[in-house]
Amino acid sequence: MATSAAKGKNELLALLSQLNISAHTVEHPEVYTVEEALPHTNGLPGVFAKNLFLKDKKKSLWLFCAPHDLDVKLNDLAKLVGVPGGFRFADEAALHTVLGVRQGAVTLFGLVNDVSHQVKLILDESFWEEGKTDGSIKETTKTENKLEKDCDPITETLDKMQVTTEGKGSSPGLIIQDEEHASQHRIYFHPLVNSASTGITLLELKQFLAYTGHEPIVVKCLSKKI
Repeated sequence: MATSAAKGKNELLALLSQLNISAHTVEHPEVYTVEEALPHTNGLPGVFAKNLFLKDKKKSLWLFCAPHDLDVKLNDLAKLVGVPGGFRFADEAALHTVLGVRQGAVTLFGLVNDVSHQVKLILDESFWEEGKTDGSIKETTKTENKLEKDCDPITETLDKMQVTTEGKGSSPGLIIQDEEHASQHRIYFHPLVNSASTGITLLELKQFLAYTGHEPIVVKCLSKKI
């Protein structure tokens, strides 16, 4: 459970630095949806994350993180990870109490405040395997797709995989911190506020989760929007 001393943006970025994670942060106006965030990160090498804070029938809490252009069906996701009764969105009170953030700022980085490990983390495999976050962030159009029926969940322990990524270029016109590292392919999450987006590499993501102690359930074969 997050306490009154829950970490905020500045504490998070300081922690990432202490962990030797070279976070790349883009400052922007407050955003409340993925669609609102994309214009501010469009063209950056990597992927912007979609983060869903969920609960199951037993009121257990889950966080699902995947590429922003993934079309997610909650019932199919629940079947994929073996949760009877399906998923529904958790309320804002639980979001604030457990992850220390408000609506619009749901983020994997909130796990730093889940010191009692109430939240189970689900990651799309593209956030866990080398080479699957290559490319640049692009705005997408909405279409209807379903999860592939032949997908299976896979689990990985934090010490099994070591990943490095490379990329080229960055977008002009953005307020960027840590310019030296801007060209690497990164996964962008809100840094506990919805007025910025912070990117870390796959290896750095694993470093962060090793620190928080959250071992993810990794799922594969989820469909993307076209």
